[in-house]
Parts: sequence; C-alpha cells; structure tokens
Amino acid sequence: MANALRGGSGDAVSESVVAQIYRLVLSDFRRSRRQEIEAYFEEAQRDQTLLLQLTPESMDLFHAFATPQPGVRFASVVTRAPAPGLRRQLAVGLRPARQAGYGLYRGLHHSARLAPTTRIDLANGQREALTRAYGALPTASDSDGIVPTLSQPWGEVIHAVQADHLDVMGHFRGGASAPDHVDWLRTGSDFGMRHYQRFIARMASFIADAPRRRRR
Repeated sequence: MANALRGGSGDAVSESVVAQIYRLVLSDFRRSRRQEIEAYFEEAQRDQTLLLQLTPESMDLFHAFATPQPGVRFASVVTRAPAPGLRRQLAVGLRPARQAGYGLYRGLHHSARLAPTTRIDLANGQREALTRAYGALPTASDSDGIVPTLSQPWGEVIHAVQADHLDVMGHFRGGASAPDHVDWLRTGSDFGMRHYQRFIARMASFIADAPRRRRR
C-alpha cells in the first residue's frame, strides 16, 4: 500500500505511518468488513496501471489533446490545505489515529509540491481568483495534500477554498451531524458543512447558467 503513495518529487510516505493508520482504521470494523477492505487494498496494490495516468507526464499528454473547443465552457475548483506545522499538529488532538493521520498528511504534502523549475502559465482571471481567495498567489509548495494548487486551474476558476483533497469529496469533519471518522485526512483545513454547501452551490450555479448563456 505504501509503495503507491508517491508524489511528483519521488519521496515516499513512511510505510510505518501508513501501516499504523491502516491498522487503526480497520480496528473500528467487524472482522468480515475488515477482510473485505483488506481484499480491496490488496487488489489495488496488485494493479496500479491507472496510477500511471495520473503522472505529470500523462497529464501533459492529456492537456495536449484536451484543447478548448468552441461552445464548451471549462471551469475548475481550486483547493489548498494548510502547510503542515507543529501548531496544527497539536490542534488535531492527541489521539493516536489523529496524530498518525496528520503524519501521513505531512508526507503527502511534501510529495505533492511542484518542482521549483515547473512553469505554470495562469490567465489573468485565474491569478485574480486565486489571489482574492487566498490573499496571495499560491506557491509551488502549496497543495491540497494530493495535487499541487497551481496545477489545478483549468478554464474559469469558479471557486477556490481552503480545503484538502478529500474535503471537497465529502470526507470532512461533520461535527454533531456525522462521526469523526468521516474526516479521513486530518490537515487542519477547518473545512465544514457550510463550506461544502457553498462549494456545491457554486458548481450548480455554473452548470445551471449554461443554457442562459447560450441563448444570449
């Protein structure tokens, strides 16, 4: 499992950290459910062919073919998680599972950074949207824990938010309305239900606005 957790810089996340999180998470499930999850991860580790499609080189090839087309609107949602630090690590709590999760995030964040020599060409509108959302333009070391922030803009930036990669997929701490284990990746992003609803509403608004724009 740890072998698959590598980023663009070539650094691997500590196998002991991954194994610890894996063990702590599985302890919450009954035996039959643990066996199902273990079988799933074993299969994912055997077949890693899809991971090759997510490398920077594969994305460059994708971008070469996915050129803008007349009549098609492109948009993106950009995410950036807080850079790892001691204060945020203490804030996640002293429970072993939370500390192990934050340790995993530190490794992922380090691996997800762009090389300093990477050239990112942003349109003026994209730069303005990111600067407005974050107070300053993100740097090559910023990411959502999985994807570098500066590599995410594509077309119009319809929303930019302080969140990790799993937050915008619905895996965030839900407070009293959901158990803590929903937040699989502890990053200190403070992303919650109101942020998620705003993010979904912005995407829905962009999609719903398409027919009106075509009629103009």
